[in-house]
Order: sequence, then C-alpha cells, then structure tokens
Amino acid sequence: MKYNLFVFIFIFIFFSDIRYSNSKIIPKNSITVEDWSFYGTWGAVAIIHSLKIKNNSNKKYKNLKVRICYSSISSNGNIISTQTGILNIEIPAMSEKIYLREGITLGAGAQSMNALNFEILDAEIVN
Repeated sequence: MKYNLFVFIFIFIFFSDIRYSNSKIIPKNSITVEDWSFYGTWGAVAIIHSLKIKNNSNKKYKNLKVRICYSSISSNGNIISTQTGILNIEIPAMSEKIYLREGITLGAGAQSMNALNFEILDAEIVN
C-alpha cells in the first residue's frame, strides 16, 4: 500500500511539473532587453519607451512579464523602487526589434529618477 501511494505521488508530481513547464518557461538569456528609454515628470508616472528586445530563441513569445528597478539622483545609485508589469507584445523567433516607441506607463516616476535595470521574468510561448 505504501509503495502504491509513493508511485502515485511521484507520477503526479512528475507530470504536473511537465505540464507547468510547457505552459510558461523561458531559458536564461533567451530574451534580453538590449536598450530602453525612460522619462518621468514631476511626481507623476514613469514612462518606458523604445525597448530594444532581442529574442535568441527559436520560439515566439508574447505577454512578457518584466521588472524594472529605479534609483534617484539623491540615493547614490541605490534601488529605491521596483515595478513589475506585463508587456502585451509578441516577439518573433530569432529577432531583434524596437517595441513600444510610443511608451508605456510602468510605475511612479519623477524627473530625479533613473531606470537602472530592466529584466524579463517570464513570457508565454506562442504555438
């Protein structure tokens, strides 16, 4: 009885992991943000625009989950804020292109802030 329960649990965990990994997974450095622009107004929103995104993978992705880290002039380069969001764009396989030229709001911003780091956390694979 214990053996059957162990086999059942092992199979359940194994197959649930496979199902999850096929739905959303991006290998490290398969999608990179090469360059971006940032601006903010006095005590308003942070606008990210002109993202240069490179897809080194042979798979097409969409709905990128991203995180950006902000610092301020007075913080000596230390991170004062992070913001996550979803970019509703589709990235072809083996491509390098500039997206969101018109800009997207991603967090609060100010003229004294700098965008330090922009990273891709997750993405959906397009079949």
